[in-house]
Amino acid sequence: MTDLTEEEITATIPPGWRENARGHLVRESDIDEYDLMRDQLVDALFAIAEPLRENLRRFKSQAIGDIDAFVDLSLERYDVHIGGRRGNITLTSYDGRRRIEIDVSDRLEFDERIHAAQELIREFFDGRDMDRETRAVIDDVFQVDKKGKISTDRVLGLRKHRFNDPLWERAMDAIADSIQHTISTRYLRFSKRSDNNAKWIHLSMDLAKL
Repeated sequence: MTDLTEEEITATIPPGWRENARGHLVRESDIDEYDLMRDQLVDALFAIAEPLRENLRRFKSQAIGDIDAFVDLSLERYDVHIGGRRGNITLTSYDGRRRIEIDVSDRLEFDERIHAAQELIREFFDGRDMDRETRAVIDDVFQVDKKGKISTDRVLGLRKHRFNDPLWERAMDAIADSIQHTISTRYLRFSKRSDNNAKWIHLSMDLAKL
């Protein structure tokens, strides 16, 4: 069964009626005027916000495409070609006052082999006299969040612990083998400064940060 679009849902509502938050149809004449005014305000602002969001999405796509094309041009000067997505890139204006950055962020996850690492670590603990605090901290590493995910930062942080023991080394190898690069996201950042000695000021395009 396919989901109906917002337009299709609206088309199924009889004239003179409104659907409330519970999915019930209510006569407009029975709705408080204040609620209708609020509804009109939300609709009006959304009608502006959604096209702005789409324009920003298109701008980001165009900007990254233009930068990639420029990088290709610079590589051709040296007869170099690379495939896939570009890495971190910084372009600075000639006067040094405007800067555009593309940052690449990889999101990591673990496959089923992380459970082998967890069992090896527990076996390692069972054979050693560890203080409660240390054991509690490392045990907490494998706790899952609300989405059932294990924190990659906490697990990878285990590798800073050095134990001269084959069991621990096998556990660290299992962690390394279980790492999966699932998502690579490219972030576009614009910055400017008044002169070459001033601090860079980020041009935020996030409404929450304006």
